[in-house]
Amino acid sequence: MPLRELAAEADRQILPDGAGAEQALGYQVFTADLLLVVTVLLQREGAVVPPPIRCALRRSADYLGALVGEGDPAPRYGDDDEGFALRLGPQPLRELRHHLAAVAALTGEPGGAAAEPDLTARWVAQHGTPSPGHPRPAPADAHADAGGLVVLRPAPGRRLTMDTGPLGYLSIAAHGHADALAISLAVDGADVIGDPGAGSYYGHPAWREAHRGTRMHATVAVDDLDQSVSGGPFLWVRHARVIVHAVDLDRGVVDAEHDGYRRLSAPVIHRRWLLATPGQRSVLVVDRLHGSGRHRARSSWSLHPSLDAVPGTGGHHVTRAGEPVLQLAYAATTEWASHEVRGDETVNLGWWSTRLESREPTWLVGHISEGPAPLVLATLLIPLADDASPAIDLAVTTRAESIVVTWAERGGTQRVDIDTAGPGAVTRR
Repeated sequence: MPLRELAAEADRQILPDGAGAEQALGYQVFTADLLLVVTVLLQREGAVVPPPIRCALRRSADYLGALVGEGDPAPRYGDDDEGFALRLGPQPLRELRHHLAAVAALTGEPGGAAAEPDLTARWVAQHGTPSPGHPRPAPADAHADAGGLVVLRPAPGRRLTMDTGPLGYLSIAAHGHADALAISLAVDGADVIGDPGAGSYYGHPAWREAHRGTRMHATVAVDDLDQSVSGGPFLWVRHARVIVHAVDLDRGVVDAEHDGYRRLSAPVIHRRWLLATPGQRSVLVVDRLHGSGRHRARSSWSLHPSLDAVPGTGGHHVTRAGEPVLQLAYAATTEWASHEVRGDETVNLGWWSTRLESREPTWLVGHISEGPAPLVLATLLIPLADDASPAIDLAVTTRAESIVVTWAERGGTQRVDIDTAGPGAVTRR
């Protein structure tokens, strides 16, 4: 491939905000590694590296570094076939932090705490020709509007993401998952809520269908259907499209919706508000189905395999090795029931895949509500310390265009008002 074509492809594969066009973190690292190899080889020969290639490497590294910060695990979304272009060490998988260290060695930019130098990075440092770099900013809240990922850090040691991006790359979106508006949560450097992984490509077709489907992700499935319509294991024939109403990083507010369920005979729009107020312990997620007809709404939260979950009054209590980690509290505008599944081989729900063609059991929990639209569900996520008191009495009510959510926490009453007629019109008291 001529360098000019590779340069043009680099601009297509790495979006202007640094996110990967495939909507799959594993493929972004693979793509950036390929560009890294080409850059090193050109520099060794004294050849000119096309600016688009070098710029794509830099903006990809800036984006990836913003995701992992200081000690955060790499968030997972989309497929990952474990491909790599340059791996000199013994690690079975290409680690994101090692990739960032190699890019830093090549560009001369500080990798910061997000980079962990390994043998590959040291080789790049010896054979590359670093150019003057620019300081990489410390990890902070971020919104990659082209790639469609919002990163919120409302408190030290806590990172949330919300997916507001397209399904995948081009019309087939081969490696994207039907996870519009999905949320991830990491606490103190460990995954709590995340993507269940790719599962399988060809060896287990039922795994493939489940792992890329909506019910396995931290979003809402309507009538137990996927948001997007699959035409095969690497083809989506109808894409859920996301509209972002507002992202307010200062207030920790995300307001977005998708149209994936407008295809139903009684169509609805799924709109989600995420409220992660800086300095506050609890995180609120409000989901609204607006449209016509009667529907079944299922909220799901895919927990890391190291965690255990037990149902309790009003939700689920999540622990790791017996220590409290998270409380999930639920409410809805109609009657609701909690659900939990772990390692179900019949419906293939409740699994976590770290390597392709392998999986391990994990808890998939949430709540289900059924009724006429408009239908509203609320979920409260509270990271817990040993001495933390649980939240109780979560309630959600609606009136005209407003939604009111209340709950008791630390001896007081919290209230959130949402004006659905306005973008990002969320008030917390």
